[in-house]
This record gives sequence, structure tokens and C-alpha cells, in this order.
Amino acid sequence: MDASTVMDTLLTVMGYAQTAVRETTRIAGPRLYALSQSHPDLTSIFMLLAILWVSMSILTRAGRFMYSTVVSTIKMAIFSAVVAFVWAIVQKGHGLTREDVMEILQTAYGQIIGSVQQFIPGQKKGPLGLW
Repeated sequence: MDASTVMDTLLTVMGYAQTAVRETTRIAGPRLYALSQSHPDLTSIFMLLAILWVSMSILTRAGRFMYSTVVSTIKMAIFSAVVAFVWAIVQKGHGLTREDVMEILQTAYGQIIGSVQQFIPGQKKGPLGLW
């Protein structure tokens, strides 16, 4: 199919769609208008439901956007930590990096145990003084 055939087909389909909308409006328009004038409460309810649906669609889209932003930020933080760790290995070497990591882990472990101990009165410390 060449471009002119596709354009002709598209224009024909658009013409059919315009005719269908025009005829539907001509036939159903006066009846819908009369229905809306005879039952204003139902019209108000339908308008309220339409506004509620549009509002929920917007909120859903905003929630998805915020979720994707948070997930992307977490992924970027994890990737940055991995890159920093690899860079530390390249700069210091395997042995020094291992010692630094173990020192950080021991410090963190000690702080966690110390913060837990302050909530447990009368708790005796272990042989290394960490628990």
C-alpha cells in the first residue's frame, strides 16, 4: 500500500465517523435534552459522577508518576552506592577496602546494639562489649 491509498482510506473512515456522530446527535440530541430538563436531579448526579471519574483518573496518573519517581530515586541511590564501592576498590585496593567496610559494619553494629540496650534496663553486656 502506498501513501495515497492509506490517506484515501483514512479520509473515508473519518467521513463515515463524522456522519455517524452527526446522525446520532440529530436523533438522540433532542431526547437527551428533554430528559435532562425533565429530571434535573439525575442530570446533576450524572455530572457529579463524570467529574468524580475525571478526578480519579487524574489522581491515578499522579500517583503512578510519584511512584515511578520514588522507585527511580531508589534505583539511582543503589546504583550510585555500587559505583562508589567499585571506585573505592579501584582506588584503595581490595585489602584496604575490606578493612574499611568491616570497620563501618562494626561501628554500625555497635550503634544498633547500643541503641537497643538503652531500652533494656539491667541487660548485661557480652564478652566483646557489643551486646
